[in-house]
Amino acid sequence: QHGFGYCILHEGNSVCECISIAANPDCAEIDIHTASPYQRKGLAFLVAQAFIVESLRRGIKPRWDCNAANKASAELAHKLGFVSDLNYRMWIKS
Repeated sequence: QHGFGYCILHEGNSVCECISIAANPDCAEIDIHTASPYQRKGLAFLVAQAFIVESLRRGIKPRWDCNAANKASAELAHKLGFVSDLNYRMWIKS
């Protein structure tokens, strides 16, 4: 109901997308995926930037969540202006 997203198409195929993996009227959790051959070309920055602008236009706070070991995600978040303000433990059923 509150979700939205952006993608970059190449020859009719989505090669990079940024969607709200979870959203409500107050915030939207960002999820980004870029196909392997298109990584490290700045595409994730572009779709995330569009997502952030749309979030703010809607009065929704964009949120970024990533595993501490995911250096590329953390670097992109920093480049987009996000700051790390919370570390937490996640429990996974094995």
